[in-house]
Amino acid sequence: MATQRVSPKFPVLDPDRWTSRHTRFASIGAVIVAIAWLLEAAQNNAPNGTRAAIGAALAVAVAGFALSLRGVTWSGLGVGGFVVFSGIMSWTWTTTREVTWSVYVIGALLLIAWTFPWFRDAVRLPRLGAAWLGLAYWPLGIISALLTANVSIAGQRVAYFGVSAVAALGILVALRRSGRDPSIGVVTAFLFAIAALFLVGSGNLLDDAHAVPDGPWGSAMTGRFWGGPGLLYHPNSLALIGVLVTLRIAPDRAFARWQRWSAMGLTTLVILLTNSRTAWLFLVCAAGVHLLVLARRQWRVRRGSDVPDDGLPVHSSFRETAIAAVVPLLLVGMVFIGMGGVSSLFQSRYDNTVTTPSTTTEVKDYTSGRFDTWKQVIDEFESDAVIAKIFGNNADPRGAVVRDDTGPVGERPELTTDNSAIGSLRRAGILGCVAFLFGLGLLLWRGLRRGAPAWFTITVVSSLATIPWADWLLGGVGGTFWIFLLAAEAWIAFGSAARTAEPTPTTPPEAATPPHADARPPVVEGSAVV
Repeated sequence: MATQRVSPKFPVLDPDRWTSRHTRFASIGAVIVAIAWLLEAAQNNAPNGTRAAIGAALAVAVAGFALSLRGVTWSGLGVGGFVVFSGIMSWTWTTTREVTWSVYVIGALLLIAWTFPWFRDAVRLPRLGAAWLGLAYWPLGIISALLTANVSIAGQRVAYFGVSAVAALGILVALRRSGRDPSIGVVTAFLFAIAALFLVGSGNLLDDAHAVPDGPWGSAMTGRFWGGPGLLYHPNSLALIGVLVTLRIAPDRAFARWQRWSAMGLTTLVILLTNSRTAWLFLVCAAGVHLLVLARRQWRVRRGSDVPDDGLPVHSSFRETAIAAVVPLLLVGMVFIGMGGVSSLFQSRYDNTVTTPSTTTEVKDYTSGRFDTWKQVIDEFESDAVIAKIFGNNADPRGAVVRDDTGPVGERPELTTDNSAIGSLRRAGILGCVAFLFGLGLLLWRGLRRGAPAWFTITVVSSLATIPWADWLLGGVGGTFWIFLLAAEAWIAFGSAARTAEPTPTTPPEAATPPHADARPPVVEGSAVV
């Protein structure tokens, strides 16, 4: 594989020592914080200005964290940035499709030019489980639309498929040209996105009522943080990228200890601000899988077996291992309490929680309408023609569902299926479910192989728990979880990790040797915990 030296500009800020760059960055950050205070204080009052200054300071801190990461490639950062920015624009301009499609087209054209010639990388996509999860349903849906003479639906699906496909190709090209793990660049893009949302939304970050997009999606959820005017992101999507940062960085000993702890702290903050049950449940599952991975490692040590180096921080005693296993569980417990405890699990997401807070005795719809949506998908599948049953429903190009009980005609939101299995059925019928299961099996096979990085194992296994309540695995334009999984799996399958899929077993003391301070992280040894 041709390799390319990682840009010397990363890390911009040395994670191990204070330099003149840190001083300049801190000075710029102080100016940004002061401007945020002045603007908010002038528009409202001094206390509001103080809250805005705190939000701006958090944004600067997150940006500094991103600039301190080793192993970042410009190509991985660019592809990850395009995907997350596309998602942000789709939520910022929910009622203006022209703006979002302008972003899609510009990004896609740049990727088309950069990934040329496409064939040499496209032929490798079917070997990735994530590609089957996030791409296979588009061609099937196109066939369904053409066979039923839905030309408009077919054309839109071709466009969506093209954007998603060039993003996937961008990951493979990034890997081929740099020879480095693109997933670090992807999560760095997520960090910059969080920093931008914190900064733009600093004026309402700590308020009870938040800026929201126009339309029914935002008006019912003013109690959750979305960002600020001109830059808004659905709270669940924002919380998801926060969790992905922890999954990739937190347990990877190639990163500094303070970076691993900072990742977990940031995730905690983001989930509390967004009040996302979906992301919290994902975090709980990942913490549980991390516990099992540590238990498996400890069992091998006690048996005296060779321990393959999975990149997890190595602990010198059973007590340290137990603490490492318990800390993520304590973290999710603290987040649970901060979200409001049991009542938060049964709170209707489509009530305005600022004016009408819900309790466990005032539950209207604690599943956020998911059961009704799933029921409609099944009912429509049963009434569909044979072609639609096999290749997918053609009511909407993206497989969205519009329910009669969500509002008057013309004001009903296009709902996602919020279930990866049902979503695959909706988008690509029976064959879509087959493709989904095949891709999931391939992804699990790679994640559970001996010698797989622990961060990858934890991410893949815990992703199973998201299937019942989110369609994150299906990707789509703006699919951050999907592009992260694709980048991670591509590194495992085709990158340097593939050459060490069966690494020379090492004992814990040998595996504990940290990387040199000035070395770029041996990402093959990375692990993600939560």
